[in-house]
Amino acid sequence: MTILPNYTHFASANWDTGTVANALAYAGQPIDEALIFGIGGGIVAGYFTFDFHGEDPHLTFLTRYSFDPLKVIYERLGIKPRVRQTDQPELARRYLMETLDAGQPAIVLADAYRLPYNNLQGDDFNWMMMPVLVYGHDDHHAHLADRAHVALTVTAEELAAARGRVKKDKHRLWTLPPADLDRLPAAVEAGLRTCLNSFYGDPPVAPLKNKFGFMAYQKWADLLVNRKDKLAWSKYFAAGPRFYNGLTSAYRSIELLGTGGAASRPQYADFLEQAAGLLNRPALKAAAAPFRAAAARWSELGVALLPESVPLLAETRRLMQREQHLFAEQGGASLAERQQIAARRETLRRQWNDGAALNEAETAALCESLRERVLDVHDAEQVALADLRAALG
Repeated sequence: MTILPNYTHFASANWDTGTVANALAYAGQPIDEALIFGIGGGIVAGYFTFDFHGEDPHLTFLTRYSFDPLKVIYERLGIKPRVRQTDQPELARRYLMETLDAGQPAIVLADAYRLPYNNLQGDDFNWMMMPVLVYGHDDHHAHLADRAHVALTVTAEELAAARGRVKKDKHRLWTLPPADLDRLPAAVEAGLRTCLNSFYGDPPVAPLKNKFGFMAYQKWADLLVNRKDKLAWSKYFAAGPRFYNGLTSAYRSIELLGTGGAASRPQYADFLEQAAGLLNRPALKAAAAPFRAAAARWSELGVALLPESVPLLAETRRLMQREQHLFAEQGGASLAERQQIAARRETLRRQWNDGAALNEAETAALCESLRERVLDVHDAEQVALADLRAALG
């Protein structure tokens, strides 16, 4: 049995940035997660809709730089990870134990659906491979750090199954040497430039044209009221179960899915305040304030998606927030309560589908109100990004 001594690094918001922050902190380099987030590219805006197999369509609004962020972070901080990978479970376990025995935490990719503490219902068609940090392992259990503020535990078999879920990622493990702290100012500036380019430059890949950067808000606002586009909410998220899924998935992507809340804008403001000192640019600290103002607009949009005026939707929002809070504060110990909450949410979804849904006119009215909130976010982000560009020069 190997558990790293004095491992206490758990608090994080996101799989990518949190895992890196926790690994470096254990190695004696406590670089704040917000700083790592900003170095990796910080905030973005991107509007995406898609279908999961067997489920109603989803909306994901990108809020964080998601284009191989770990590679970007490692390159900018001069980190050259040691990567080991095999398709043989027993060899994978040996690599893991060797890493822990050497006194290092191991970062592994694991299917979130197969880690029971996440309380996700997976199937043969859906998976989500995410980095988690392993700081202990024996014949029966693995000890993990993964977004919760407390330790998480799964069986050795559960971790092995999660690591082996996807062929190209199967049993990948890597360890991090220390970051080159002399590169920190340059890494921060590069991250700031990446963020600005995400809003003022061309999208990272051609298919993102017209739904990335400032255009993402305009795209969303238009589709909420446009009745001709095939992706218009009146068609793609038509009144009924599809509309419910559109609202809840949008809320999740803004408030819950690794953002730390309010589309990661508060965390980005924290980054700017640290960047100001590292770059000796006080204007960057002042530029954090409009991002906190934008965060408030994002939170208002979140409430508008599941508004108090529709009790079923308001209860859904409170339950989703309660689940998130329980996981963050109690981890796996809260699983039974979170399962009860999930069951209640399923009841609400069925009630919606069985007749509690808004009628067409009510749906249109909610979409119009959402459009106004989205445009409020757009306007606040324009002010914030303009101030950031001026501060950076």
